[in-house]
Amino acid sequence: MRYVAVDPGTRRSGLAVWDTDGGIPLPAGVVEHGDDAAGDLADAARQLGADVLVVGLPRNADGSEGPAARAARHLAMRLARMLGLLVGLLDERYTTAAALQALEGRTPSERARLVDTQAAVELLERLRAGEHLERATTE
Repeated sequence: MRYVAVDPGTRRSGLAVWDTDGGIPLPAGVVEHGDDAAGDLADAARQLGADVLVVGLPRNADGSEGPAARAARHLAMRLARMLGLLVGLLDERYTTAAALQALEGRTPSERARLVDTQAAVELLERLRAGEHLERATTE
């Protein structure tokens, strides 16, 4: 089974893939958003052969949800409708910090270029470690 993770952003989103048949999560690039972020991400998910799409849910530090989390839920709902496959949400708190730590030793320009896709890798590492997905609704 192939999982594709999305670390959603307002201008671009990082992507990562994980094949559960023994593979490890790997970076899969960044999608720069045009006028239709959901359409752009759906196209990328299809190209990457997603069986399951994991969308990062940016909760606040206390676990509450603000505007960014509501936007991620809406994005996940649109993607579920567009793709017709399981789309799940996964708490993405501190994935950027973990991504920056994983990119330690890189130049600042490399870190800036890679942080979004590495944050998506961190989402899949959490899933691989046993965190559960919250299924996105299509309503």
